[in-house]
Amino acid sequence: MPDHFCLYGPPFTLSGELYFSDTVVNFSVDFSNPADEQSILAYEWYLDDVLVIDERSAGFAGKVYCGGHKIGVRVLSSEGWSGIKSHSFYTCKAPIAIIIQGPDVINEGESGTYLVLQQFSDGTVEDLTNKYTFTVNGGGSFNGNVLTTVKNDNSFSDEIITITATPVSGAPVTKQVTVKNTTQFNSAVLVVDLFNDSSLNVIGLIDNPEVTVNHQSVFTGNNFIPVSVIAENAYMLASDLIPGSSTNWRFEFNLAKLITEYPNTTDFVFYIKGRGAADQGLNGAFSLKTKEAKMIMTGSAGSYVPSVTGGETVGYSSFSSYSVPGANGSYEENDLFTIIRFNYNVPADTLTYTIPPRTYLSNQISEEVQRNNCGTGFVGSDVLYILPYGAFTSTVSQADADTQARIFYDNNKQQYANDHGTCEVEPNYHFKSSTSGSYPVTMTTGYTSGNCAQQVAFYATMNNQSVVIDNTKGTTNLMPWGANTRMFKVPATGVYRVKARLVGNIACNPVGGDADHEQTISFLFTRTGGAETNLIAPGQNSAGGYSAAEYCLPGQYVISKGMTLPIDINFSMDFNMVANEEANFRTRINLRTYFNQQQGAKETNTTNFNFSLLELEIEKL
Repeated sequence: MPDHFCLYGPPFTLSGELYFSDTVVNFSVDFSNPADEQSILAYEWYLDDVLVIDERSAGFAGKVYCGGHKIGVRVLSSEGWSGIKSHSFYTCKAPIAIIIQGPDVINEGESGTYLVLQQFSDGTVEDLTNKYTFTVNGGGSFNGNVLTTVKNDNSFSDEIITITATPVSGAPVTKQVTVKNTTQFNSAVLVVDLFNDSSLNVIGLIDNPEVTVNHQSVFTGNNFIPVSVIAENAYMLASDLIPGSSTNWRFEFNLAKLITEYPNTTDFVFYIKGRGAADQGLNGAFSLKTKEAKMIMTGSAGSYVPSVTGGETVGYSSFSSYSVPGANGSYEENDLFTIIRFNYNVPADTLTYTIPPRTYLSNQISEEVQRNNCGTGFVGSDVLYILPYGAFTSTVSQADADTQARIFYDNNKQQYANDHGTCEVEPNYHFKSSTSGSYPVTMTTGYTSGNCAQQVAFYATMNNQSVVIDNTKGTTNLMPWGANTRMFKVPATGVYRVKARLVGNIACNPVGGDADHEQTISFLFTRTGGAETNLIAPGQNSAGGYSAAEYCLPGQYVISKGMTLPIDINFSMDFNMVANEEANFRTRINLRTYFNQQQGAKETNTTNFNFSLLELEIEKL
């Protein structure tokens, strides 16, 4: 409460709260300096203009019933009684908040009145409006406490503004107000109908990147975008196939929703895309519905048909496009072709459309192509290489689309065959290696008659280039075993026949003694990973091996000293092999000598092993 000067005595101030939350109140008299306070002889307190007899000090404390009251006080000094200074107050009443009261929503171009109110705990308010100054951050202006908003005909969206009320001293208060856009757009819904092609896989979509549902397709079975919204609040609706009607398909686009939610967009772009069962012309029509229109959906899942309630039809127009063939049940945008494109310009409220050039799809190309990068002795399999229908497109002609496809096909078919084909042994696969030579072999025995001398083995190994001879037990060392060994890789599972032929002669030149002797020749085949396999040769048993006695039986080739015996032997054996198995086929030639007469001393014979052809051969049966 402000100070004021009294009629007599020193000036003083009556201090106390304006509001008390209960019935207990306290007030005091304050002076500018201690000397003034000491000059006071007496105090008189008045409650609601009634003198309080028992209160004669500089303070007043007591309980007062709830409600509005007035406290007053005067002081006595040597100069006499002062005037009564009073102060209004309230009990059982506490301030809660200061608010701005007025419309939360106001139409653009209209006015609204706003008040500043003090709210109290007892539910009452006090109007403080004349103690505050009003301002707004945009979209309007104040005259006193009356706000007038600005009308913006170029905007289609609501605006949020902030009102601020500022006191002479103390904290300002604020309030947010929505300025409702009242600008009316003429068009609210775009309706598109398609006729004469019930086979279409067809979609509708919005192309604007700023729209949250851009390129989310709407189509039969996915009839609402977004899903699970009521038709009026959808961005797009799509029908299912409409039976018994000249209209096969219908799409609707919610222009009103787009314009309201994207006020800065001047052009909205929509596409209808699809494919049909055949290459044919496609007819359709479109129209705009005025601002009162709202989208609805009739029917149920599998038989949905969009419609419009309210509004008028503006600019019903027909169009002619075409169906690109190849409908296969896909509703992916990349699998489909544009039927029609729309552009709606918001400021001008105009709708334009374009029909794309006719699209030609390349025909399928399907040919058998043979793999051509197999090694010698192998043949590549044939591979079916298919370039599907529509792999290439052209807006020029069918021939142009097919030419593009043919060029691509021819440039890639061989690589495809090489990547996907297999290599197999040629049907008449025939691999042959051969060599020749002459090697002396010395055999010495001290055995009695009827026993055999040592065996001597020659190994002939077939690889992909030649036959290599190793003499491992004779008197002649040709080379270490395995130095020229190479693996032969079997390309396909099957039965392989390995054959050996030996052409030459054996000459016996005795070094000591006169004994006649026999020489028996046998062949054995060895394959990597397996035991040696004997081929049955003259003098061998049915198991392909020799017993000790059989070594010494008279053989096919019986030579006496000084005798030369020609030989021409053919052997073969079949092996089961699996694809990609590596094998090293080698032939072991065993010479076994039998002495006919018992000798008292060692008998030494030198045998010349001469051959004009040692040939190894393999073929797939």
